[in-house]
Amino acid sequence: MRKEYGKILRNRFLRRMRDLVPEFEEEKVKSIYLAPGERAFSKLNNDGSKCWVVLCPSQKDYDEFTILIGWSVFGRYPELSMIPSNIWPSQDRSEFGQEEYLTRLPQLWTDQDTWWVIESFEPALSVEQSKRSINPIFQRGVFHEIVGHLLTNR
Repeated sequence: MRKEYGKILRNRFLRRMRDLVPEFEEEKVKSIYLAPGERAFSKLNNDGSKCWVVLCPSQKDYDEFTILIGWSVFGRYPELSMIPSNIWPSQDRSEFGQEEYLTRLPQLWTDQDTWWVIESFEPALSVEQSKRSINPIFQRGVFHEIVGHLLTNR
């Protein structure tokens, strides 16, 4: 994700988390399991386990993001060999037997790997399109409108 989008996305996500689920606090996680640019929010439970919500901007040049949800009974950020978990949410909730788990939020309702798109990627097929793609995002006039819509209407 381009840095202009990422910065605003992370700031807005933080504000919405504070407004909607204040029991989840942003946690500065130092772990090889959390990619650069991702933001983790945790809720400590009475038994010492933690629930997690993780904002994941695309690590590629796509202007999109996803959200992970999960837990760790060890009170840490989940240390899984594969993130998200290779165990998808199931009807019988067998994943609840896992000590650590992370899944993409859309996997709760679809078997598609769905991401929220801020601006669709379109390859430049002409010089004019190339020039437009390198103009700063803020000059395009739709940036705040798109990000605001995504974060308030989901």
